[in-house]
Formats: sequence, C-alpha cells, structure tokens
Amino acid sequence: MERVVLALVSNESYFPGLYCAIASALGYLDREREVDVKVLDGGLSRSSMDTLARLIGRVRKRARLEFVTADASIFGKATLGPGQSHMAYCRLLLPQLLDVPRLVYLDCDVLVFRDLSQLYDLQLSDGEAIAAVPDAETSCLAEDSPVVAKAVHLPLEAVYFNSGVMLTNPNELRRGHFFQRAVEFLNSLSGEYRLHDQSAIHFLLHGRIRPLTTAWNWPAWRFEAQEKHRLD
Repeated sequence: MERVVLALVSNESYFPGLYCAIASALGYLDREREVDVKVLDGGLSRSSMDTLARLIGRVRKRARLEFVTADASIFGKATLGPGQSHMAYCRLLLPQLLDVPRLVYLDCDVLVFRDLSQLYDLQLSDGEAIAAVPDAETSCLAEDSPVVAKAVHLPLEAVYFNSGVMLTNPNELRRGHFFQRAVEFLNSLSGEYRLHDQSAIHFLLHGRIRPLTTAWNWPAWRFEAQEKHRLD
C-alpha cells in the first residue's frame, strides 16, 4: 500500500496545535499504513522539533517525520494573515517543496476523528487539483472579494471551500504553475482579497476543486452536530 503523506505548516506559536493535530491524525490512521509526516517549518524551535519526534516515535512505529524549511517572505507584499504574519500562505508552497504524488494537508487547529487514509486514497479526476469541504461560514466568492471575482470573470455565487483539510494533487498544481501564479496574485492584489491563501486557491483554481462531504471538515462551533454527518 502507498504511504500516506500528511502535510502541515507551523511556526513556534502554532506548535501546540501542530502537536495535537498530528497526534489525533496518527491515532485514527489505519495501523497497517505507513505514513510520512511533512512539516513545513516557519520557525519551530529545536525543542519543539524534538518533542514532535518523540511523539511520533511513541505512538506510531511506521511513521517518518521530516521538517522542510518554509520561507514566508516570498509573500511579503501580500495582505497580512492571522497573527499579523504571512505564515498562513506557506501551505501554497507545498507543491514546490514536496515531491510526492499526493498529500493530505491539515491546518494546525484541526483535530482528527477518522481515518485519513480513506481521504488519501480518494482518486481525483483529470484536472482536479484539490478536494475540500464547502466552507461553513463563507458561502461564495462574493463573500471573499466581489471586485476580484468580477475582474477575473468568475461567478459571484461560486461555492467557497475551506482549506483547513485538503487532499492535494501536487503534480496537477505544478502543471498549472499554481505556485508562481499565486505569488503574483497575492502580492499584486494585496488588500483586494479577504481570506488570504484561500483567496488564491479559489480565484486561481475555480472549477478544479472537488467537493468533499462535511464528514472531513466540520467546524468546532458546530461540533455538537458531528454525529449527524457521516461519509457517503
């Protein structure tokens, strides 16, 4: 069976969330599957790296951990993201920094309660770059930036997705030069979009995002309804 690749992005301030996201993901993953955990490092301390390595060694014998340096300065002219930094944009570096056929990306505020190997094994069709769940709060492109949507001739009512959990096809993203286009988009239109890296994903990958059931990404503020949402 193919190794499952999990990718996350963190700096030191997000380390507690990173730790919990990885611990929960490994706890539910099929025990027969090998897994590679790839962390794009935006400034983790040596102590945090060692702590994470000990966690993985303790809970998952068939797992490999790799830290890959992520430099957020390439997005230096983009709208400041959460925490008044550009760290959130670093997930857009994944197809450039990781030479893998597919990966499951997780935000550092995610807790996992199901086997991510099922998501990893989902086959994307030709032209589909990512798969994600429709966003629970932002429903359409108009709620991000109607100005940008109109400028690039996209429908204002187009569905908006949440990028906190994604199945990603890096080869498809590389073929479409997504990274280069995203950097140009974000730096040249600073202040015109509202949702940071998600804006680049939606305005540049419109029509190439496969919808996932909400079982894969259900917000904490609606967690009491989680049991009503099962895989199709």
